[in-house]
Amino acid sequence: MAANKGGCRASRSPRPHAPSLGSRPCLPTAHHVRAAPRRTSPGDYDTWAYLSPSQEATRKGQVFAAGTWGGEFHPDFQPREGELRVHEHWSASGFANTDLDFLLKQHHVSRIVLIGMRANPCIETTARFAQELGYHVTLIKDAIAAFRPEEMQATFELNAPTYAHAILTAEEFISGLPHAATSP
Repeated sequence: MAANKGGCRASRSPRPHAPSLGSRPCLPTAHHVRAAPRRTSPGDYDTWAYLSPSQEATRKGQVFAAGTWGGEFHPDFQPREGELRVHEHWSASGFANTDLDFLLKQHHVSRIVLIGMRANPCIETTARFAQELGYHVTLIKDAIAAFRPEEMQATFELNAPTYAHAILTAEEFISGLPHAATSP
């Protein structure tokens, strides 16, 4: 698999929130699943003793600041009425320091499907954490983005096969759903 095939990479276009796979945007393949943003505010992390390089960059750049493209739901992914919302997280895992595990278990969910940004820190960390908690983990490789092809290669060729139960394209995933589950 080529480094940029089977997944998205961040676009260098004026729309930095629209990852792409070559010339094809990934957003259309991601429409079939939901993702949540994480918001930051000035002062976040200021009292933390040991920031990771990624957290330091987030603190300085306010990449996920409330009211910016990185800190809000994409218009196509606004939460629907009745959908559960997980508390925001502070680092790469969607599980650590959130109520995600509690909510999934409360609703008898044992299989998770991951899409989003960024392949090697966020998607991988969340997927590994989920697998360790006993969830069946599916990655949708053409609805996951990274900044560089090497990140995609590391995720899908080296790392994901050690923790993911399934690595699929959006088309493969959707074709495996019961017909009724594909309608909005």
